[in-house]
Amino acid sequence: MSDQTIQQPGLTALARERLTWLVGLGVVLACLLGILLVAPLKDDIAWLLYVADNWLNGSRLYIDLIEVNPPLVIWLYAIPMAIARVLHLAAVTTTMPFLMALVLGCAGWTAAILADGRAWRMDKVKLFVVIALVLCLVPGGEFGQREHLLVAAALPWLAVLARQLEGMPTSRAEAIGAAVLAAVGCVLKPHYLLAFGAVELLALLHGLRPWRPEVLAGAGTALFYTAMVLLLEPAFLRDAVPMAFTIYGASDVPLSEMLADCRLPLLTACLGTAMLAVIRWRHRSAALDTRMMLPSILLLFAAGATAVCIIQGKNWFYHRIPGTIAALLFLLAWLHVWAPVLLERAGARTARASLRPLLRPALAVAPALLLLGLFTLDAGDRLRLKLDRAIYSADSTEARLEALIRKYNAHSYLAFSDWIALGFPVVNNTHVRWASRFDSTWALDGEVLESRQPGGAKSGQTHGIASRMSSDFRRSCPDLVVVDRRTSIDYVGALAHADPGFLAIWRSYDRVAAFDGLVVFKRRVSADHRTGCTPLPPPRQG
Repeated sequence: MSDQTIQQPGLTALARERLTWLVGLGVVLACLLGILLVAPLKDDIAWLLYVADNWLNGSRLYIDLIEVNPPLVIWLYAIPMAIARVLHLAAVTTTMPFLMALVLGCAGWTAAILADGRAWRMDKVKLFVVIALVLCLVPGGEFGQREHLLVAAALPWLAVLARQLEGMPTSRAEAIGAAVLAAVGCVLKPHYLLAFGAVELLALLHGLRPWRPEVLAGAGTALFYTAMVLLLEPAFLRDAVPMAFTIYGASDVPLSEMLADCRLPLLTACLGTAMLAVIRWRHRSAALDTRMMLPSILLLFAAGATAVCIIQGKNWFYHRIPGTIAALLFLLAWLHVWAPVLLERAGARTARASLRPLLRPALAVAPALLLLGLFTLDAGDRLRLKLDRAIYSADSTEARLEALIRKYNAHSYLAFSDWIALGFPVVNNTHVRWASRFDSTWALDGEVLESRQPGGAKSGQTHGIASRMSSDFRRSCPDLVVVDRRTSIDYVGALAHADPGFLAIWRSYDRVAAFDGLVVFKRRVSADHRTGCTPLPPPRQG
């Protein structure tokens, strides 16, 4: 009885500390969820929800709706879309909590795997809070992008691998489950297989066989998914992939710009590699090797993911999310190893003692702290932009377009622009019909730019993007059309060149507004009998 009395205060203190951490996490996540629910949907996510909704209605992917990404993301987004239908809620109301639950689930599983590792005997709740905050705050306005879900799904597998390299026993079922989840994340964006390959190379160098059951389970999952795509969505490989290879590269940015935008993950990868090399050269010990396993794995994954981002050649932040999150977690893992060493030596130093014992741990901690601060500022800035959009959304370009749609009681709508946000979430918020199978004019832009290259015209004409967009326009005769004047592409001219019949219908449109480099046109209903237009019926309500 006396022993229980003595132990009870310690248990109460631990429970109180865990509760404090969880409450802090809950407050931060509640604020983040509030921002994500109030702010406009990210254009990519809004489009994917629109595609998922229409797919549930029977539309054919890659035929009725043109998308270049593999279908898994559509199948995934169909889940919150179906829940929203059943509960009669807006898509964003179910989507953001659904995505946050996925991310937090991955964070909790990762923390549970790492908590009792040989080098990571740390409270499970604290680990969960740290990982969850990194996963939820770093993406900012890109929360829920495929790359974000990919890195969240990869973390349990990276944690399992760290335990295996530390020589700790791992449940076979848990290892296979983590590998399957990582494979599911990887097939969302197969480019990032390079990052997983870099980590597996480290495992091979440390004696783990590549044909381990969990690796085979992950590979089997990817092969099963590939077979499902071939069976259920053959148009993806037949149409979408060739079009993406031909046209998608037209929007690539120079390598110098990519290197500049990837500077934080790149700097972390270079500095981390240098620090690991110096420390292992100075301190050859099994204990250090064990403590360095998780940082090494995270560093390799960050380097591989950043290399994929640069190879893709797009100046889009969400392509940097896997490398950024892995690099940030590497820095935190690095500090977890070396900060206690620095504090211990600083506490043991007397006034007459030499500063030399503090030098090495200080050199290991200081750069990591500096980079951690830069990452934090960058993430804070991106979250601030999302908060600004939540507060001032009424003044945005998208809000003004939505007001025009409601003003003219438009039933159908189209935007000639490579900026997806002019279409989505405008369409999601107004429930107007989108008069195209494309999310924007990115494919038309790519076709026009590709045709301007020497020998590129024939390849561009193969896909007939302009003809398909003109066909969509003539078939639907949208009530309102937005033309983006900020680009070098003459959209009306390109469509008229591909289809002379387009111009006959276009002449029945009158300019009704202009702002932010956009011009808005409204169709004259009185001209429908002359042009032969049969406008789309009003969209279904509810």
